[in-house]
Amino acid sequence: MRRWMTDLSVQMNNSHRRYLDDNGMETNGDTGRRRKVSLVSTLKLGDDNVVHAITGAVDYEHEEYRGTASTITGNNPFKDNDNWGLVGQYQLTINDRIGLGGSVRHDFNQRFRDATTWHAQASYRFDFGTRLHAAGGTGVKAPTFSELFGYAPDSGYIGNPDLKPEKSTGWEVGVEQSFLEGGGRIDITYFNAKLRDKITYASLYPLPGYTYVNAAGSSPHQGVEVSANFNLPAGFKFDASYTYLDAKDDADTRLIRRPKNIGSANLV
Repeated sequence: MRRWMTDLSVQMNNSHRRYLDDNGMETNGDTGRRRKVSLVSTLKLGDDNVVHAITGAVDYEHEEYRGTASTITGNNPFKDNDNWGLVGQYQLTINDRIGLGGSVRHDFNQRFRDATTWHAQASYRFDFGTRLHAAGGTGVKAPTFSELFGYAPDSGYIGNPDLKPEKSTGWEVGVEQSFLEGGGRIDITYFNAKLRDKITYASLYPLPGYTYVNAAGSSPHQGVEVSANFNLPAGFKFDASYTYLDAKDDADTRLIRRPKNIGSANLV
């Protein structure tokens, strides 16, 4: 086996948001542009029993943001950012039973310190349709333009240009069971992660308004995800998932905007 596949993709997004009061006057608004180009190349080597997949990727992303409402344009001028990412990945599959893989990504960011993240995974499938799987890795998420420079400074929402990116370290283990000759599957996965430098609201008291800060300590997240899919007659397919999430800070206080129960179902 020897296959070389290369994929080039281009993504473009323009947005313009306006928020009007009862008199039709714009109170808040912004325009933004996002351009992303990705090149991914994968070389597969081996035979029907052992497959090696070696992947290299490079992507470039450019973002622009400008507040447009008269109340914020003066305090929130044009901002932009560039990010280059380099990725290396290796995946090994043996007899469609054992799977091992790892990847490393390095980001060169115009505004923030360069960052290196990694991901590793392993799985084993038994003859009776049960598959054990585990994974772990790290991640980085940069602050948004609104968090950095404020959404409506004159209305009390002040940005913080000194914010640091959020960082996470996590792992998961799970078991998957297939049945109905491969026409059905149920997967149960336990996950655990810690988020550092979490970006959150903070009061400017005794001054009016709010801003964004990096929270001290870490924010542990853990939970269980259950997913299932079934092939139905007439070519239909049913997918469903449920997640229980326990997300707290170091003071054992539940985090806002982190739903405890999340579920979805699709019939296609």
